[in-house]
Amino acid sequence: MSQGLQIWDEDGKVTLDTATDTVKILGVYKGVTDSTVSSDLLITQRFFYIVAPPLRYPDARYNGELLLSVTLNESTCHIKSQDAGITVYIGVY
Repeated sequence: MSQGLQIWDEDGKVTLDTATDTVKILGVYKGVTDSTVSSDLLITQRFFYIVAPPLRYPDARYNGELLLSVTLNESTCHIKSQDAGITVYIGVY
């Protein structure tokens, strides 16, 4: 018998099942970067990103540009950071 954590939404649909779903980190980007990560997992699984330390003002700007921009387009994720003090983790589950 498998063990794990299951989370359901208000309609009774399982949204997370740790017995079958696992987190996969596809890339770690530190400091100032203009990078992309490509993976078919970005299409077939749920995408997330984590910023450490958390940005206090997510829409903060440096010279008119966002300090952090993370965009997803099909199987490619683009990360643009203007902040030398943050780390961005890109992953799926």
